[in-house]
Amino acid sequence: MALPESYGGGGSTSAATAYGLYYGMKSAAEEVFGEPSLKNKSVAIQGVGHIGSVLARYLVNEGAKVIVADIDEESLKKITHELKVEVVDPEKIYDLDVDIFSPCALGGVLNDDTI
Repeated sequence: MALPESYGGGGSTSAATAYGLYYGMKSAAEEVFGEPSLKNKSVAIQGVGHIGSVLARYLVNEGAKVIVADIDEESLKKITHELKVEVVDPEKIYDLDVDIFSPCALGGVLNDDTI
Protein backbone atom coordinates (compact mmCIF):
# COMPACT_ATOMS: atom_id res chain seq x y z
CA MET A 1 0.00 0.00 0.00
CA ALA A 2 1.33 3.41 -0.96
CA LEU A 3 1.62 6.35 1.37
CA PRO A 4 -1.21 8.82 0.61
CA GLU A 5 -0.27 12.04 -1.19
CA SER A 6 -1.55 14.05 1.77
CA TYR A 7 1.31 12.52 3.79
CA GLY A 8 3.96 13.15 1.16
CA GLY A 9 3.62 9.83 -0.62
CA GLY A 10 3.01 9.12 -4.26
CA GLY A 11 -0.55 7.91 -3.80
CA SER A 12 -2.01 4.83 -5.42
CA THR A 13 0.26 2.42 -7.25
CA SER A 14 -2.62 0.91 -9.24
CA ALA A 15 -1.72 2.61 -12.53
CA ALA A 16 1.91 1.51 -12.28
CA THR A 17 0.87 -2.04 -11.42
CA ALA A 18 -1.51 -2.17 -14.40
CA TYR A 19 1.22 -0.79 -16.66
CA GLY A 20 3.59 -3.52 -15.49
CA LEU A 21 0.96 -6.19 -16.11
CA TYR A 22 0.31 -4.79 -19.58
CA TYR A 23 3.97 -4.89 -20.56
CA GLY A 24 4.34 -8.33 -19.00
CA MET A 25 1.52 -9.52 -21.24
CA LYS A 26 3.22 -7.98 -24.28
CA SER A 27 6.45 -9.78 -23.40
CA ALA A 28 4.62 -13.08 -22.92
CA ALA A 29 2.77 -12.54 -26.22
CA GLU A 30 6.07 -12.09 -28.03
CA GLU A 31 7.33 -15.38 -26.58
CA VAL A 32 4.13 -17.34 -27.26
CA PHE A 33 2.75 -15.72 -30.43
CA GLY A 34 5.96 -14.38 -31.99
CA GLU A 35 5.05 -10.70 -31.64
CA PRO A 36 4.33 -8.37 -28.73
CA SER A 37 1.12 -6.97 -30.16
CA LEU A 38 -2.05 -7.73 -28.22
CA LYS A 39 -4.28 -6.55 -31.07
CA ASN A 40 -7.01 -9.13 -31.73
CA LYS A 41 -5.90 -11.21 -28.74
CA SER A 42 -8.58 -12.20 -26.24
CA VAL A 43 -7.89 -11.26 -22.63
CA ALA A 44 -10.07 -12.17 -19.66
CA ILE A 45 -9.74 -9.91 -16.63
CA GLN A 46 -11.11 -11.12 -13.31
CA GLY A 47 -11.77 -7.99 -11.27
CA VAL A 48 -12.09 -4.51 -12.74
CA GLY A 49 -11.33 -2.39 -9.71
CA HIS A 50 -8.35 -0.05 -9.49
CA ILE A 51 -5.86 -2.26 -11.36
CA GLY A 52 -8.13 -4.29 -13.62
CA SER A 53 -9.93 -1.25 -15.01
CA VAL A 54 -6.68 0.51 -15.92
CA LEU A 55 -5.36 -2.70 -17.48
CA ALA A 56 -8.57 -3.05 -19.51
CA ARG A 57 -8.08 0.47 -20.87
CA TYR A 58 -4.53 -0.33 -22.07
CA LEU A 59 -5.75 -3.52 -23.73
CA VAL A 60 -8.81 -2.00 -25.42
CA ASN A 61 -6.67 0.88 -26.70
CA GLU A 62 -4.35 -1.65 -28.33
CA GLY A 63 -7.23 -3.50 -29.97
CA ALA A 64 -7.50 -6.56 -27.75
CA LYS A 65 -10.85 -8.26 -27.17
CA VAL A 66 -11.38 -7.77 -23.43
CA ILE A 67 -13.74 -9.91 -21.36
CA VAL A 68 -14.32 -8.92 -17.75
CA ALA A 69 -15.94 -10.35 -14.64
CA ASP A 70 -16.47 -8.80 -11.23
CA ILE A 71 -18.83 -9.31 -8.30
CA ASP A 72 -19.15 -5.53 -7.88
CA GLU A 73 -21.97 -4.25 -10.10
CA GLU A 74 -20.79 -0.64 -9.82
CA SER A 75 -17.34 -1.56 -11.16
CA LEU A 76 -18.95 -3.38 -14.07
CA LYS A 77 -21.29 -0.49 -14.79
CA LYS A 78 -18.38 1.96 -14.83
CA ILE A 79 -16.13 -0.14 -17.08
CA THR A 80 -18.87 -0.91 -19.60
CA HIS A 81 -19.78 2.77 -19.77
CA GLU A 82 -16.16 3.74 -20.48
CA LEU A 83 -14.87 0.88 -22.64
CA LYS A 84 -16.01 -1.69 -25.17
CA VAL A 85 -15.68 -4.87 -23.12
CA GLU A 86 -17.70 -8.05 -22.79
CA VAL A 87 -19.03 -8.96 -19.34
CA VAL A 88 -19.37 -12.54 -18.11
CA ASP A 89 -20.54 -14.06 -14.85
CA PRO A 90 -17.67 -14.34 -12.35
CA GLU A 91 -18.09 -18.13 -12.17
CA LYS A 92 -17.75 -18.42 -15.97
CA ILE A 93 -14.47 -16.51 -16.28
CA TYR A 94 -12.45 -19.71 -15.78
CA ASP A 95 -14.28 -21.52 -18.59
CA LEU A 96 -13.44 -19.03 -21.32
CA ASP A 97 -11.17 -19.94 -24.22
CA VAL A 98 -8.92 -16.87 -24.22
CA ASP A 99 -5.33 -16.08 -25.10
CA ILE A 100 -4.54 -14.45 -21.74
CA PHE A 101 -6.15 -14.65 -18.29
CA SER A 102 -5.43 -11.89 -15.77
CA PRO A 103 -6.65 -12.38 -12.19
CA CYS A 104 -6.93 -8.85 -10.75
CA ALA A 105 -9.37 -9.52 -7.92
CA LEU A 106 -8.24 -12.20 -5.50
CA GLY A 107 -5.02 -14.05 -4.88
CA GLY A 108 -4.64 -17.81 -5.16
CA VAL A 109 -7.20 -18.31 -7.93
CA LEU A 110 -4.96 -20.33 -10.23
CA ASN A 111 -5.17 -23.99 -9.26
CA ASP A 112 -6.05 -27.41 -10.72
CA ASP A 113 -9.75 -26.53 -10.79
CA THR A 114 -9.39 -23.16 -12.54
CA ILE A 115 -6.63 -23.83 -15.07
